[in-house]
Amino acid sequence: MSKDPFIEAFLAACEETSADALVKKQKESARYQALNRRYQHLFKKLRERLVGEDDLLYQLEEVFDERSAMDFSWLYRQAFRDCMTFLRWTGCLGPAKL
Repeated sequence: MSKDPFIEAFLAACEETSADALVKKQKESARYQALNRRYQHLFKKLRERLVGEDDLLYQLEEVFDERSAMDFSWLYRQAFRDCMTFLRWTGCLGPAKL
């Protein structure tokens, strides 16, 4: 029995995790690669200028990473809510109650 094309596409999209998708996009994006190289270069320059202050730089990087993780978490949750709202609106998750 053949499945609905929308359901097949939806299930295929769900197979890839957001982390996998992020890594894939990072590898595919020339702009991201350029920004990453620039970030690495700037961090290296800061480390060279702040000799003996490695701990301070790593604290800065930890705070930056934690802040970025919060941003991604909020974006992911909102995207999930939007998806569920859309699926309810289309009736795919029971009767629409909007």
